[in-house]
This record gives sequence, C-alpha cells and structure tokens, in this order.
Amino acid sequence: MKKVLLFVISTLLLQHCTTFHRIKSNRLVTKATLTKKDVYEEIPFTLTHGLPVVPVYIGQDTTPRRFYFDTGGYTVLSEALMGQATGVHPKSYIDVKDANHQTARIHTYLLDQFTVGSIPFQDVGFARIGFTEADFFPAWA
Repeated sequence: MKKVLLFVISTLLLQHCTTFHRIKSNRLVTKATLTKKDVYEEIPFTLTHGLPVVPVYIGQDTTPRRFYFDTGGYTVLSEALMGQATGVHPKSYIDVKDANHQTARIHTYLLDQFTVGSIPFQDVGFARIGFTEADFFPAWA
C-alpha cells in the first residue's frame, strides 16, 4: 500500500513540475528588463509585409539588425543571428503542436543585452526559430 501511495504522489509531483516548467518557459520568451527610466524615443521603422521593422542591436554588437516588431508574438532570433550574438545563455524549451498534431521543440534562451533603437534592455528572453526556411523571411532575418 505504501508503494502505491508513493507512486501516486510521485506521479502528481512530476506532472506539477512539467506544468511549472511549461509556464516558466512561456514567460521567459516575453521577458525583458528596461534599463532606463522615463524613456521617450521615436524609433524609425519601415513596413515589410505589413509589419513594422525597427533597428536593433544584439549584445555588444554595433551592427544594426532588422527586427520585425509584433506585439502579439514571442521575442525570437533566427539561428543565424543567434550564432553571431554574444551574451546568450540557454535556459529551457517549449513543446509546441501545430494543427496537424505535429510536435516540435523550441529552445529558449536569455540574452544579456538587446537595444531597440537607442532603448537598452537586459535579460531578454527569446526563442530560437529557423526563419530562413520560410519564404516570408529572407536569409538575413
């Protein structure tokens, strides 16, 4: 009887840990800390495919990158940009399932520094997604 009770408790704890992990991973990709206070900045942008594109700087790199700004989406970096970025720390993953019930794993990371226009952020959570295989995004995305 004790073994059955221990098994049931262990199973419940494991399910709780999995749920906690999923919630924590989903929160990570929407996390960022603004390092300045009272910021007012007009950031120049262009429209590409109906989405605003703003200049960003990843880590200590002074090369401006094009960032598709989508308020409803996760912060994501392409595999190419992630390979060039400094200050990237692997954190976890998110399991996703599409309408065809195909499951994929998206890995999540924490970036030390990310600047939008001239507004600096630190501890920016993001996901790594391979954009270059989609026609919507060119190879430099």
